[in-house]
Amino acid sequence: MKIDIYDNSLIGRLIDRYLEGETDNSEESVLRNYFTQQDADIPGEWQYLKALFTYEKAEATKLHEAETAKTLATEASTTPATASDGKKKTKRSSHSLSRRLLYTASIAASLLIIISVFLSMPKDNENFAVVDGQVFTDKNIVSEEAEEALMLVSSNENDTFDAFKEFD
Repeated sequence: MKIDIYDNSLIGRLIDRYLEGETDNSEESVLRNYFTQQDADIPGEWQYLKALFTYEKAEATKLHEAETAKTLATEASTTPATASDGKKKTKRSSHSLSRRLLYTASIAASLLIIISVFLSMPKDNENFAVVDGQVFTDKNIVSEEAEEALMLVSSNENDTFDAFKEFD
């Protein structure tokens, strides 16, 4: 007696388990094979699963082809090629070239920022004071004005709390 693995009752139970997230890889493989290889006798209520598994298989095929192409491209770029003069040379991939350009541009931008910051900083040896709208850069005048301003705001020991007497 031959067992039909595509028996609708078995497939129905597997679908229920699949939708509950209880299937293992072998059971999902049975469902995948059923929906991607069977063209006939798929009940109408399962047609959405046929679309799902067909889409999944197509995407897996695309992914596999892309990975294969990438592997072949990587192998080709790292395999030594023979130049016309008989010497071996290696092909540089465009990926490493773009990475080098990115690093070079990053370093150039960093240097530009550092230079512009240093150029925009004020010079430390230039002291000035503004008195009545006039700018004085003479160190003696700046010192005198600073001392005068400090004397105006300083207090002596006797009048420390005199300002509070106004509120009494």
